Amino acid sequence: MRKIKSGIYGLNPLLDGGVNENSTTVVIGRSGAGKTTIATQFIRRGLQDGQEGVFVSLDENKEQIIREAVEMGWSDILDYLDDELLVFIDASGREFSNFIRKELPAFVADWKGSNARIAIDPLTPVLWSTKDLYEQRDLIGFMFKETRKVGTVLCTLEEHGATDLTGPETVIPMCGDAHAQAALLEAERLARAGYRVLASASGPVSAYAAETPHVTRSVGVALSAAIKAINTGDFKTAADKLTEAGSGSDLTDYDKLKINQVKGFLALKQQDYNTAATAFEALIVSPAFGDLPPEEQTTTLHNARILSAQEKHWPNVITIAQKIEKTTPLDYKSDSVVAQAYYLTNDFPNAKIYAEKGIAAATAASGVTALRRRWRARSSGSWTRAASRECSCRSSAAEACE
Repeated sequence: MRKIKSGIYGLNPLLDGGVNENSTTVVIGRSGAGKTTIATQFIRRGLQDGQEGVFVSLDENKEQIIREAVEMGWSDILDYLDDELLVFIDASGREFSNFIRKELPAFVADWKGSNARIAIDPLTPVLWSTKDLYEQRDLIGFMFKETRKVGTVLCTLEEHGATDLTGPETVIPMCGDAHAQAALLEAERLARAGYRVLASASGPVSAYAAETPHVTRSVGVALSAAIKAINTGDFKTAADKLTEAGSGSDLTDYDKLKINQVKGFLALKQQDYNTAATAFEALIVSPAFGDLPPEEQTTTLHNARILSAQEKHWPNVITIAQKIEKTTPLDYKSDSVVAQAYYLTNDFPNAKIYAEKGIAAATAASGVTALRRRWRARSSGSWTRAASRECSCRSSAAEACE
């Protein structure tokens, strides 16, 4: 069985290398455990690996999911939307039995064999709308069977009962090929147990098993409290806890790095982009930056470049771009920004080089993708309407990350 990467740091080793390709994985967790975050990370990793992504939302609207992804630093999701490599299907408020039995097969017929990644978030409304247990099993089983024809599926399910997977709401989706439970522990317990705590600027804390190094216990507890405060909008408490985290006399480089990381997320949430830029710029020059997993380094560099450009820190934009280019080419939008940075720092030869690179990359990116051809072939239907690119979620945070 071929494995594909989950996009979630620390999870792949627990799954013997990743998620089984063309399988269905169900992620179970209580409200606020980070299930939608996991679904987004799963889709985003596929996009980075050249797969198309389909996000079927049965609860939150498209704009909310995109906004939260951008605020967590994954602003590249906007580029995938613009390039029509990522499609959102808003099924919230529909009659789910009709949606699964009638609309889903039409979608599958169009996408069959595309080897896309599909996230269904969450399954819970389907179960609530169908009281008969046999009908629940039949409906969910049909959904899993159909969506696997398109590619690899990850579904989420909200857990309301016991946390040992014996609650009645966990019985039906067990027909999936794999089964993972979202982290449900309190942040303080995670810090004591040596887990990495990954903060969201707008959503809940997500936690994943970590390798060394990790923050010292006192710093971890303070940062966990700061993250909780950010999630509830209590920014004063978050700032106080960040001050507490940085007050120790024996902070490690990794402690300082994680403090700056949470400081940056807090500043983003407050729409204080200058402070956020300064925090992210401090991250990438930290001696501990190389201790971050490669995917997190890439995301941090990308966000630092965006924020530095937003705040017109042009020398830093150039430095960050040089770091990015050591591992991956810049896209045409980044080339254009770097050309501007060189121009405004009076380095005209390099400004010309990056401007020409940006023009060439933009020309290459203007080709019609297979996904565009599929959408053009559709003349009507709810799937076409649901997938239209009307990204009305561009809040101030989103605009800062373009």
